[in-house]
Amino acid sequence: MKIIKQIFKGTTAVLSFSLLSVANISLADTSFRPSKLEVTFYEMGFRNSTTGSFASIFKSSTGQLVDLSSSNSVQTLADNVTLSDSGTYDQIYALVSNKVSLAGDAGNGCYIKAGDYSYNDGDWGSATTNSALAGTANATETGFGGNDASVGNLSSRKVTPAVTSSVNGEAVSNLTLYLVNSITRNPGEGGSYDRYLYLGDLQSSINLDVTKEGTLWIDVDTSESVELNTGCTNANWVNTKFGLSIEQ
Repeated sequence: MKIIKQIFKGTTAVLSFSLLSVANISLADTSFRPSKLEVTFYEMGFRNSTTGSFASIFKSSTGQLVDLSSSNSVQTLADNVTLSDSGTYDQIYALVSNKVSLAGDAGNGCYIKAGDYSYNDGDWGSATTNSALAGTANATETGFGGNDASVGNLSSRKVTPAVTSSVNGEAVSNLTLYLVNSITRNPGEGGSYDRYLYLGDLQSSINLDVTKEGTLWIDVDTSESVELNTGCTNANWVNTKFGLSIEQ
């Protein structure tokens, strides 16, 4: 896997985390790399956990669609990125759509089934042994633990992904996945739940008093992203590792 060079001058940084939802692994099931895995990115950067303020490295109101299925996926999100925000930030974050488009097969006669799916329990019925029904599945996660996301039910909009994360070689702690509203972005503020928000605590806070520029890249390992169950009826997410860097 290719990792691009710098996020800050004099340092090397990679942010790795599960891009999608909680791992739901069974030893009898089959995980594989999908032939298509399209995700819309809206923001990435840093957050102050006390004030709730965001400092975006990348931000797009319309979003940028990226196919993460390549075995060595390195994509440019934006050129001439400028970090003009000041202040101290103790978290790193990513804001992406909670709707993902995917296609492919597990290599054992089980295929991702075309269609539109909404789910809140980690599995959706997008698997088939009939190759004629195979195609692109558009999967929208509406909540966790079998409940649609709501302000009054924390576990319906907050989960802990089973992942390992690091920035500048230091582990990111307390990595959490929330369902949030695209306008407010902050956890627990309600509204239409239409985004995934990933938050992780940095071991050392970052001070952005100096403007920094570069090119934003993403680097992805999707070799075990999707799992189809042994009955070939349901699909779920397993483990997508994602890297973020700025080349200067």
